[in-house]
Amino acid sequence: AVAEPLDDEALDTLGARLAFEPWGLALAARHLASGQASPGRLAAQLNRPPAPTTDDLSYEVILEPTDQRMLFVADQAVSVSEEQVLFTSEQRFLRTAAISDLLRYRARSALSNQVPPGRYGEQERLWALRLPANRNPRAVALGVQLAQRHQNPIEIVNAALAIYRDQPFRYTLSPPEALGINTTDEFLFDNRAGFCQHYANSFATLMRAAGVPTRVTTGFAGGEYRRAGYFLVTKARAHAWNEVLIDGMWRRVDPTAQVPPERVDVAAREAFGENQSDFMRALRERRDQMADWWNRTVLNFNAARQASLFKSFGIEHAGWEQLVGALAGALTLAGLFWMLVIWRRDRRPENRIQQEYLRVLAVLSKRGFTREASEGPQDFLARVLRHRPQTVRPEPAEGFCDAPWRVSFAKLTQHYVELSYAGELDAASDQDKHAFSLSARACITQLRRLSSDQIS
Repeated sequence: AVAEPLDDEALDTLGARLAFEPWGLALAARHLASGQASPGRLAAQLNRPPAPTTDDLSYEVILEPTDQRMLFVADQAVSVSEEQVLFTSEQRFLRTAAISDLLRYRARSALSNQVPPGRYGEQERLWALRLPANRNPRAVALGVQLAQRHQNPIEIVNAALAIYRDQPFRYTLSPPEALGINTTDEFLFDNRAGFCQHYANSFATLMRAAGVPTRVTTGFAGGEYRRAGYFLVTKARAHAWNEVLIDGMWRRVDPTAQVPPERVDVAAREAFGENQSDFMRALRERRDQMADWWNRTVLNFNAARQASLFKSFGIEHAGWEQLVGALAGALTLAGLFWMLVIWRRDRRPENRIQQEYLRVLAVLSKRGFTREASEGPQDFLARVLRHRPQTVRPEPAEGFCDAPWRVSFAKLTQHYVELSYAGELDAASDQDKHAFSLSARACITQLRRLSSDQIS
């Protein structure tokens, strides 16, 4: 869900979560982080979306019930297929009724990292310069210094982003607890640890103090691509970033993205699914495919579609008993077919590349390194390079990762992963198969020549 518009008192309120993803499907619900006494003040005013063009992205959205009126679309949306929809000055599409059931609609968006002002451009600019009185004096002073040192808004923005990049800021989902009312000061100068809302709010404070109109934007950053041909956007993708008004356009800026990957804590990476094994990733994708099929085929099977289906079989009128029986039979057949597909796929013998890779794993297992069922190739390689097998007596670790067999296995794993992620295991050329087979056999030969004490 997306947060309600923030007021002055809520400028430092913290919330939302981040996923480091491309902006291609940044689903934005824009609000002004300033003094709106009534969230509906602007929502009640009609505004015109940008005119559609031939370059717009056309797509379909299947939205789970949210009990809210907002339609989720890619930034910047120009049209939606729903009727009775308002386009507000905050550039949101709102339905006249809350979304209480699964909703399917089409939309068009002009993907862009900048947005024109709304109907009340000057009022937006003034609101985007307001700051709470007597709050965060150190942050305000730093913003004033940025304005004094740099000549134009773009230089001010870049100088502020460099602060997050060059100083030891960390990204964490468990930040230290704020102790006073000057939470932005504590974040910028004391603990320097937080998630996207900390970064967006602190950046807005710096920019407004420097005289650059800035607002906080919330929405979703990216999505997980599924092989069935769609992007899955979940609450884990919720994000907060900023927009600055420069040369008459609101331009997207993300201070959180300045934090280097090595300063993102492990818990955050796990929350975003970065450390998932190949097995768990495949399991999640299969589950999502089933959910997508259920949404499209069952929950979206409305009365009109039911009538059309039965009419194609020569049934003009069908009672509810017939409908339930037909649906149950169809679901049973679909389930049996799905199980057959999975059973046939799981019974297929591995191709030559997989067979060679599994042969190397079998030899490694005899040497004390056994790959777990939930462990991906890269995770297993990291463990092999990092640890000795339990059967080996303790010895100095010097040259541990440089042993010839480890170098060979690392290269072999990298080649296997490249072919797997490119989807080329089944389509690999005879030359690729032969090269991989030679590498695997060379690695096996090295392993078999070693005694248990020599494996390191």
